[in-house]
Amino acid sequence: DWLRRARSAGEARTNEVARAFLACAARGRGIEPAHDLLLGLAAGDRAAVGSAVSSLRGVGSSSGVALTYGIRIALLSRSTLLRV
Repeated sequence: DWLRRARSAGEARTNEVARAFLACAARGRGIEPAHDLLLGLAAGDRAAVGSAVSSLRGVGSSSGVALTYGIRIALLSRSTLLRV
């Protein structure tokens, strides 16, 4: 599975916090604001998305912002793949 391979490849090049995020993601787990963001996106609820992004930006010194961008990149990549 691609997420497990990415986690393994990234473990040597990242810090303890990022390793924990990757380990949780590989098990289908994440922090509540990330779930809220995905639920808001799925529902088309702009207010919920904005609130979740604000919450995510407050996580860690850069982890929440990085996770927000990672979710965006993953969704954009996925939507591109689905159009092919």
